[in-house]
Amino acid sequence: MKRTSLFDVHVAAGAKMVEFAGFEMPVQYSGALAEHMAVREHAGEIAGCKEVIISATGYTGSGGFELYLPAEMASDVWKAIIREGEDFGLIPCGLASRDTLRLEKGYCLYGNDLNDETTPLEAGLGWITKLNTDFIGADVLRREKEEGSARKLIALKMLDPGVPRAGYLVCDDSEKEIGQVTSGGMSPLLKKGIALAYVKS
Repeated sequence: MKRTSLFDVHVAAGAKMVEFAGFEMPVQYSGALAEHMAVREHAGEIAGCKEVIISATGYTGSGGFELYLPAEMASDVWKAIIREGEDFGLIPCGLASRDTLRLEKGYCLYGNDLNDETTPLEAGLGWITKLNTDFIGADVLRREKEEGSARKLIALKMLDPGVPRAGYLVCDDSEKEIGQVTSGGMSPLLKKGIALAYVKS
């Protein structure tokens, strides 16, 4: 399994490491719930570093930034961010909190809710699909838009206690199978199980 240039920093910060896309990645540090709430409730800032590109394209639905920088600078920048953000409640957050935050926002994750057999229209991403331009597959998507998708991605909230997981079946009121969960978990904000699932249109 591969390691990023921040592997040692993650381990020193107490991260629980797991396999993710062929890399050892931090799933959590102090606990998924604490990390989830830290992203929801706190903010911090970073002192400048000339070679860092900062992009306001966070994937949690709570605002945030992604940093692009040379690998050899990653450890120093990480430590500076954690040090400067400490007074603001900034803590390291792993993939578990990223997952619950994106589920609460209804954001798709490639490999779970999107793959090479999913169309952007099924996934509710028609708003970023420019069907008035030419690209590979445009004709297929234009036809799908006219005729309608066979299935669609929806968000679910459990009525009863429980945690929905990928692969669970979705049934209608008559217990007829109408779809399948692609991502699911416990929402720290709602204190209920939530999920994304594809169901028949």
